[in-house]
Amino acid sequence: MSPMFALAAGTAGVLVLLIMLRAAVHKSLDFTEFQGFVADYRIVPARHAAQTAAVVVIAEWLLVGLIVWPATRSAGLTGAACLLAAYGAIIARNLRRGHTHIECGCGGAPQVLSASLVVRNVMLAGLALFAAACAPSALTLAAALAVVATGAFSLALYALFEQLNANRMYLTSRGL
Repeated sequence: MSPMFALAAGTAGVLVLLIMLRAAVHKSLDFTEFQGFVADYRIVPARHAAQTAAVVVIAEWLLVGLIVWPATRSAGLTGAACLLAAYGAIIARNLRRGHTHIECGCGGAPQVLSASLVVRNVMLAGLALFAAACAPSALTLAAALAVVATGAFSLALYALFEQLNANRMYLTSRGL
């Protein structure tokens, strides 16, 4: 594997890790609100929203732990890809049912459901699979620092695009 390819895969892995960590922290810190989001999706009966929300939060924390630990990183990234794809499918299902005024509950800028969120999740799942399949086995200290810095910068860009999407959705809903 070329060094640039290894750096790209490492950066993708750090980005997915940071996104999963941000989502897990957000959902954990405002668990009551997250239960409401789960109920709004209408995937499980409302009486099971709290248990379902707890399973989701535990799964996200578990995936964060798996991604951080080098021996289980690929499994964690593959699991993250599956979870992100499942989130995308749940969003798509609600869009088909006409339930568009649901806040996604993703952990970033508040966004209502839209096709752009489905595309985002598909792209993130693809990045997670790329990182899982091509994760470098070992990096030099300089390369590891570059991967972490680039992953953190990528998260900042991701947050910027999330905010732009939230603003676009808000302006569109207001007819502007």
